[in-house]
Amino acid sequence: MQVIDDYLINAETFIIEPIYGEFGQLFSKVHEERGSYIVKKKPINLIKESCLYYGAGYKGRLDSSIKATGFQKKVPICIFEGQKIFFFPLGSPNNDDSSWVAHYHVEKVTSIGPQLSYIYFMNRLKIEVPFSKAVIEGEVMRTAQLRFIMLKRWNEEN
Repeated sequence: MQVIDDYLINAETFIIEPIYGEFGQLFSKVHEERGSYIVKKKPINLIKESCLYYGAGYKGRLDSSIKATGFQKKVPICIFEGQKIFFFPLGSPNNDDSSWVAHYHVEKVTSIGPQLSYIYFMNRLKIEVPFSKAVIEGEVMRTAQLRFIMLKRWNEEN
């Protein structure tokens, strides 16, 4: 797998997973339509840097999501409104090793154990995650709610 120093989240990004290097350093494993990469940055840093690149800081986007939805924990965010890129965290976003999932690309979730599931993406990629199906589906629904609210607001402006 190709190792790269930097990565910008885009419309083809499916999921960003934490992965530890051979000396214990935390990196990101990014899956997208064209393939997968190891990025020498933490998942949350890729989220924050991509938010800034697209015009607003992570904190501002997080505050906007909280204000729009009332959610206080595991809050989904819009990375870039121009391409309608919404991500949700699996686990606390305050933990450096949380995975981040692109809402648009999730096709379905299946349970493979009490706290173990597969997330299937539109390109047939299947990722095993240590969360129950109910938890993941809840996050998908919360992100759908944020997406609906924000799309409605953006359409009202036109």
